[in-house]
Amino acid sequence: MLIRSSSAPENLERLREGKKRMKEACMQLALANTPATVELVVIRRRLSGAADYCGKVLIVPRPVTRRAVHVFLHELAHIVLGHFEGKYTADYQAEAAAERWATAKMRAAGIPVSRRNIQGGKQYVARKIWQALYDGCEVDPKVRRWAVSGVDKAKWKEALTRIPRPTPIKGPVFV
Repeated sequence: MLIRSSSAPENLERLREGKKRMKEACMQLALANTPATVELVVIRRRLSGAADYCGKVLIVPRPVTRRAVHVFLHELAHIVLGHFEGKYTADYQAEAAAERWATAKMRAAGIPVSRRNIQGGKQYVARKIWQALYDGCEVDPKVRRWAVSGVDKAKWKEALTRIPRPTPIKGPVFV
């Protein structure tokens, strides 16, 4: 599409206004969902995050873009959903729940979630499922189906072949 030079400043101004509105919406969403139990939010430059073991500290990017607010909400979900309250939840289940919670909050606020974001979350959960399978754990088939839908099928099958199968013990076993 060819942009006329006379309309270029108008388009640039509209783009700036749109970015400003998105930044404000992302910040408001992050603030509205942060519970009072969070005592400290450490801002980092990278688009990755962490929540501490007691649920009082978030280490997250500044929530000014859609991707950054998704990471912020994902880490916040671990606190809100009670993943630090001593209830045992498998890693893959906690990560899947956090991904779904963050996506739902963004959609409820009218902030679109990109396919790339959803795909990345599913791949992360699929990696956690693979780790659980590698450790010999049972995996919830619903969560597995949801996560694996975001992964290349050939790569997933190849990854499953790297999981060691238990070999039967021959001979006497001394304990």
